[in-house]
Amino acid sequence: MDLTPSTGPARRGVLAAGAGLLTVPLLAACGGSGGDGGDGGDADAQDSRAAPPSSAAGTRLLSLADVPVGSGVVLEVQGASVVVVQPQEGTAKAFSGVCTHQGCVVQIGRTDITCPCHGSEFSFTDGSVVTGPAGRPLPPVPVTVVDGDVVLS
Repeated sequence: MDLTPSTGPARRGVLAAGAGLLTVPLLAACGGSGGDGGDGGDADAQDSRAAPPSSAAGTRLLSLADVPVGSGVVLEVQGASVVVVQPQEGTAKAFSGVCTHQGCVVQIGRTDITCPCHGSEFSFTDGSVVTGPAGRPLPPVPVTVVDGDVVLS
């Protein structure tokens, strides 16, 4: 039996190389599109799902009674994702329903607006970033309450 070291690649070297090859695609899948360069890949503001067109002013979104106090509802309005929240009874606010990090559609969490893709969290009160990786708040969508309905303004 020959106990001299083999001339082939060492086992550790093969394992390290294999781990490196697996890491590259994973990092690429989580990487950003470059965005504005300020916070690691924020989505472009021109995302067509970010806000309804200004010509939609006057469009009824839903009854304020359909929005739980201290929570919200995610809607699609003329091809755009919109979050309507009722931070306190009788008050409606709306924000783009598209995360400013990489453009995923947000959802309503227990205490805030959340992005299911990378975990960003936004305030029900003003759309500000509570937890990143998003670096910018959700853009506001102007709404008013008219006869108990939330209407784009």
